[in-house]
Amino acid sequence: MKLKIKVNENQKLIMATVFFLLIYTVWRLGWTIPASDKGPLPVICWVILTVVEFVGLLELAVFIYEYLNKAEISMPDIGGSSFPDVDVFIFTINEPEELLAKTVFACRKMNYPDRNRIHVYLCDDGGRESMRELAETMKINYLARKDHSDAKAGNFNYALIKSRSPLIAIFDADMMPKADFLMKTVPYFAANEKVGFVQTPQHFYRKDIFQRSMPGKDLPHNEQDYFYQVIQGTKNSSNSVILAGSNTLLRRSAIEDIGGLVTGTLTEDFSTGIELQKKGYVGISIKDVLADGLPPMDFQSLVKQRRRWAKGCIQSGKKTRYLKSRTLSVRQKMNYFASIIYWYSSLKRLIYMVAPMLFCLAGIGVMRCEPWQIALFWFPLYACIILCVYRFSDKIRSLYWTNIYETTMMPFLLPSVIKEIFGFHQKTFDVTSKKQAAKNSRKTAAFLAPFVILLMLTLLSLAMVIYRTYIEAAWHYVLLFAYLLINSFYLFTACRVIVGSASYAEEPMFDIQEPMQYKDDSEEDFVNIKTVAMGENAIKSATYDDNWTAGTMKIPAKYADGGFIELPVRYLEKGVWEVDSSSYLLDNYQEYIYYLFNR
Repeated sequence: MKLKIKVNENQKLIMATVFFLLIYTVWRLGWTIPASDKGPLPVICWVILTVVEFVGLLELAVFIYEYLNKAEISMPDIGGSSFPDVDVFIFTINEPEELLAKTVFACRKMNYPDRNRIHVYLCDDGGRESMRELAETMKINYLARKDHSDAKAGNFNYALIKSRSPLIAIFDADMMPKADFLMKTVPYFAANEKVGFVQTPQHFYRKDIFQRSMPGKDLPHNEQDYFYQVIQGTKNSSNSVILAGSNTLLRRSAIEDIGGLVTGTLTEDFSTGIELQKKGYVGISIKDVLADGLPPMDFQSLVKQRRRWAKGCIQSGKKTRYLKSRTLSVRQKMNYFASIIYWYSSLKRLIYMVAPMLFCLAGIGVMRCEPWQIALFWFPLYACIILCVYRFSDKIRSLYWTNIYETTMMPFLLPSVIKEIFGFHQKTFDVTSKKQAAKNSRKTAAFLAPFVILLMLTLLSLAMVIYRTYIEAAWHYVLLFAYLLINSFYLFTACRVIVGSASYAEEPMFDIQEPMQYKDDSEEDFVNIKTVAMGENAIKSATYDDNWTAGTMKIPAKYADGGFIELPVRYLEKGVWEVDSSSYLLDNYQEYIYYLFNR
């Protein structure tokens, strides 16, 4: 009797990748070292390139291992008797009132067996009178401290001592929770007393900079979807889920057990998650999108945000001393190592850009190889890596887009990362603006400058390759030519993103096709219409009369008084109405926004 072992497609791909990796490693370490007769510089460059390359492979290996061993998380059924009081913290410092009004309304409307057990706090670190008035108007609690130390962490810790519920939900100023946020997160805490936090995705209802900067390309996924929908889910089985801040439910006793949110880093949430897991608390990541917010609206805001994340994660690694922890497992340490080493990708990307230039422009060979060796040893491994990234990212991310994202951020993260490596810490917390800055040609030119320089050097290197190929009448430079051509494409795409990010971010329209009623101010009766799209500031319908001017849209909504939302609108043209958002504190407008984001 023969034993049959079933091997699925994922296992075949992993086995092929490991096989080609072993062959590549032997060749890379044994046969590619530059000749020593040209001095130590080529060997030093070879060592740097090799270390960077294999650290990247280690990061990929950790992800693939966790993906293959990920645990499926399902919400426990706890009945209706285990829903305790919940404090809801909304953090603000300088965000506009109309933005916060939508978040506050959504927090107040969350479903719960007893809504009197939901206690909403507007945690204002800007100390603005307008925020106090907003809280009073919307009947929620207002907190403002006199001492503004430790930024968001300090704001949280102040709210912690001013409140008392056993569970705490936290939201950034722009993040509007969906109606079922609490109903889909609270059960995890009731089922397991060691659960310290449940992290839900940070989802954005507007296109991010990459999505709107690439006309003609349909990018269905936000750049952050890969992290929240894939990477976070792989960390459940090893209890190394990253606490990402907003859209999170926390256990008060767990936070108090570690002395409050960790201070002294720019990513207080990341540090806090590690400290909770060092204490044995469980962090859970779920895929359900339970809140919607805004991405950085211009390139400057994106750079500011990613600089803070990069510095903060490196700071957190040093502060938490996770590698020396006796309570964290090897898997947890490896996952946190991979999460922190990711922020060194700007250094990796620069090395990959500069390596071929050194040979073309300075005659410094960073590795010794022939074209046939690249084709035999490197290409099969690279093809497997492309397939691994695509398959194990649930087709959300490709190696192509990973390289574009990393290239675009490279010149701006690199100085910050180097400063953190040598102990030059940034202590001020830069808040990410949710407004799109006006076009500024000087800032755009400043952002483009490093890419233009690198692109010129890459094109010059390409010219040198063509010249050498012609002079030497040899074709062994063809792979170097292809490598430089790919790098130039990434650099050109980064320029395209920067230029495109300055374009106006259009208001999103949601594909909502629903029967509704409209009554024009010039008429006595409502008429039936059917919408084709709806947005925060506009409604489109296939049914219209160009004689209409302004009136009331009657939108069916079970949770609204009388089962309808009566919304003031102004008719523009060809079935398009403008929604009157000037009175953003009125319940009918807030009910409409709530309707849009809970479809």
